[in-house]
Amino acid sequence: MKWVTIPQISLKARMAVSIIVVVAALGLSIRIFVEKRLADDMEQELESRAIMIAVNLAAESVESILYQDWVSLERLLSATKHTWVDFEYAYILDPSRNVLAHTFIGEFPKELHRVIRYTGDGERRIKRVHVLGLQVRDVATPIYKGKLGTLHLGFNDKSILDRLSALRKDVVILLALVTLASLIVILTVTYVSLQPLNDV
Repeated sequence: MKWVTIPQISLKARMAVSIIVVVAALGLSIRIFVEKRLADDMEQELESRAIMIAVNLAAESVESILYQDWVSLERLLSATKHTWVDFEYAYILDPSRNVLAHTFIGEFPKELHRVIRYTGDGERRIKRVHVLGLQVRDVATPIYKGKLGTLHLGFNDKSILDRLSALRKDVVILLALVTLASLIVILTVTYVSLQPLNDV
C-alpha cells in the first residue's frame, strides 16, 4: 500500500496565509459594522428631514384648506417637489379621505388609497410601503390635529443607497491596500526572523 505524502507548507507561507485570513475577516467585520451604523444614521437623518418638511407643509396648507383654495394648495405641494431630491409625492386628504390636492401628473393613483391606511388619530406616522413600483416611506402628518385632514409625503432611499454604494467601493479598496501592506510586512518580518534558522 502506497502512502500519499502531503507536501509540507513552509512556515513563511503558513504565516502569510494566516495574516491574510485574519486581516480579511477583520476587514469584513469592520465593513459590515460601519455600513450598518452609517445606514442607520443616514436613515434617521432622512426621516428627520422628511418629518420637518411634512410638518412645515401641513402648517402652510391650513389657510388654503380653510379658504378652499385648491390651486394654492397644489402649488404649495409642487414647490416642495423641486427642493428635495428624495421626494416622490405629496397629497392631502380631508377627514373623509377625499383628495384635496396632490403632486401626481393626471389623476390621483387609486393604489395609494388601498396601500396606505391612516387611522386619522392625530398622530404622525412613518410607514414603509411599495407603491407605484417604488419602495418609499410615507410620512402621514395630521393638519390642525387632524381636523382639516392629513398630509402624506412620500420619499425614497435613493440618496442613502448611492452613498452606501460609494462607501462600499472605498472600503473594498482600503481593505485590499491594508491586506497587501500587511502581507508585505509579515513576509519581510518572517524572512528576517527565520533567516538565522535557515543558516543553521
